[in-house]
Amino acid sequence: MPLARAQIRQPAGPLTVLADYLAGPGPVPAQGVAMVSQLLTDAAGPLYRQASAENLGDLIATATGALTR
Repeated sequence: MPLARAQIRQPAGPLTVLADYLAGPGPVPAQGVAMVSQLLTDAAGPLYRQASAENLGDLIATATGALTR
């Protein structure tokens, strides 16, 4: 599935922070991992569809928050 590249450019910095939390040492909260998994696998979501009703930046912020608890 091709990515919605224009959609991803705006939250590129927060997306990098999210990836850093996932790749960091130690365990991460399961809820955050589940949110990221949903973001990556939802073909109708904002990561893949420009016309998605969901805001990619908001989803990234929510998932990052769940990973930092």
